[in-house]
Amino acid sequence: MAANIFPETANLTQANWENGMKPKKSEHKPQRELFRVELSLLVDASHPLVKLGGRINWTAFEEHLAPTYHDKTGAPGIDT
Repeated sequence: MAANIFPETANLTQANWENGMKPKKSEHKPQRELFRVELSLLVDASHPLVKLGGRINWTAFEEHLAPTYHDKTGAPGIDT
């Protein structure tokens, strides 16, 4: 009988392999865009200006300033 050259595998059974020895399947996370990084990954969420931005009622600003924008003059507005 040949000697086992990997003694650490001597007690390895099919049940052990199927119940925890197999490599775990990783979730596939699609890459969004190759050269673009989400702003939320670059900015520190605990920064005071980020916290302030979260507390501002941006809808009120948009409603108040909407009359100053024209459909035909200048570049179109960008949705925030």
